[in-house]
Amino acid sequence: MEGLLAGKNRLLDPEYYDSLLTDNTTFTRSKKYFWAIEFLIEAETNVLDNINQAKHFVKPMSSNPSSGEISRRVFVLRLKKHNTAIQKLASLRKGFVKKQEEAKVLRDGRQRCDESRAFTQLGENIKILTYVSIFFLPITVCISFWSMSDSLS
Repeated sequence: MEGLLAGKNRLLDPEYYDSLLTDNTTFTRSKKYFWAIEFLIEAETNVLDNINQAKHFVKPMSSNPSSGEISRRVFVLRLKKHNTAIQKLASLRKGFVKKQEEAKVLRDGRQRCDESRAFTQLGENIKILTYVSIFFLPITVCISFWSMSDSLS
């Protein structure tokens, strides 16, 4: 996922990060961001379900400890092992959430870039329309005025 979104080793390469904000006509990068976000949401949900299941498993297990000394030691070791697994799953979930946020930032930044580009193009089109109307409006007024004076004589 690290290589798919943005490599941390390219942190000091501004051109690389600028390239993340542009897209081609088939929206390859946009599709990648949306796929990554959906994948990470699903993965985070699955890990959260596993955490809840593990906690439900540990709860009755910890309330019924073994009676013998050796079996109690084994029981404590197994309980620690399960708690460690739950902590690892929680850490994995945090990583998925962090990557989700990263992908959303890249997606939103790219969308804002596209919107900005579209507004700039719209502004250029309005500027051209303004120049055309500035040039043709006086000519139209003069032609209409001259055509009226010919009809009056």
